[in-house]
Amino acid sequence: MPLWPCYNPRDNRGVTMRHAQFVGEVVARTGLGEEQAHQAIGCCLKTLASGLSDMATRKLRQHLPAEFHLFLVREGPVRDLSPDEFVQCVANTEGVRVGLGLEHAEVVLQTVFHAVDQETLHVLHGELPPRLVEMGHTRPSYHPPPPRPVPPPMVQRRTSSGTSLAEGRPTSARPLSGSGREGGNG
Repeated sequence: MPLWPCYNPRDNRGVTMRHAQFVGEVVARTGLGEEQAHQAIGCCLKTLASGLSDMATRKLRQHLPAEFHLFLVREGPVRDLSPDEFVQCVANTEGVRVGLGLEHAEVVLQTVFHAVDQETLHVLHGELPPRLVEMGHTRPSYHPPPPRPVPPPMVQRRTSSGTSLAEGRPTSARPLSGSGREGGNG
């Protein structure tokens, strides 16, 4: 099953991506566990809703799974968030460093942008700052991880006869170590 199903206008609810698909996509792209991914999605959607009009929020609710609707409620007036403030707010709400907040915000926004229809996308483009829209559209191309390297061949150790100097067993009947100054030369 593809991770990015196409918008189906015959679907009477308008939801294009199921909850498990949405969370699974965030899990696959961030490496988070399901619970942490759900938390990242909630924090990002809550921050996103704080900067959208009621109409835009309603349109998002039409296309996102019902499990996320509770995050798409704005508390207070519409906030005009810059992309940096958006990421900072996501990171603070999620309780992570700003770098992780940026990664999670990008992945969730990209997943949201792929889950909505063109009309909703057009509304989001009109209400969000251009850099935030760009963040939602820029998806790094996915390349499967490179194949695991082939392990080097096992080095064959020389088998010894047990009579090498390295093993401490000289083969000479009269080894040098045994030749001491026994009797003097000369």
